[in-house]
Amino acid sequence: MSSGEHATGEAIVTVSANGSHFKGVAEHRDVLMAVAQAFMAASNQAVRDHQAKTVAVGAN
Repeated sequence: MSSGEHATGEAIVTVSANGSHFKGVAEHRDVLMAVAQAFMAASNQAVRDHQAKTVAVGAN
């Protein structure tokens, strides 16, 4: 993080889904945008994990 005109905010978000925890991290000049991007990163991890488990179950 920095201070001044070009300061950025960092957000770390944890999403819990189906008993698992997924962490998203983002940095942006607008802290609300950083939170949104971190949330999307964590949510996308949860979706990919769910899809991988669904494919693995279907393969058996």
